[in-house]
Order: sequence, then structure tokens, then C-alpha cells
Amino acid sequence: MSVAEYEIRIKGAIGERVAIAFEGFEISTETVLRAEVPDQAMLHRALEQISDLGLVLVDVQRVSDKNEI
Repeated sequence: MSVAEYEIRIKGAIGERVAIAFEGFEISTETVLRAEVPDQAMLHRALEQISDLGLVLVDVQRVSDKNEI
């Protein structure tokens, strides 16, 4: 199984209440969500939450791969 790390950039700052919706993601002051994503379903759930919360998606990048046996 291959685990990839993704970085998701969102326009504007998000507050603490919104940050709770992204458990497992590291959130920086630039509103960059970063996490190891074990499968596409987790990535899609995060993107759906961004849309559901009315946030503006700026960029999604795969920043590294971590292969597991």
C-alpha cells in the first residue's frame, strides 16, 4: 500500500472551529493543510469538507510518497 503526503492550500485563514473538521491534518498560519493520506477516500473527504464549509480551494499537491509493504 502506498501512502502519500498531500498539501492543500485554502484562500484566507480558517478559525479554530473550522480546523477541528480536519483532524489529522497539520494546519499552518498560511492555511495549509498537510497530512499523510492513506487512500484517495480521505483526500476526497477533505476536499468535500472544504467545499461544504464554503472555503476556496487554491491548490492540492502531492508532496511525497511513503511506500508500505
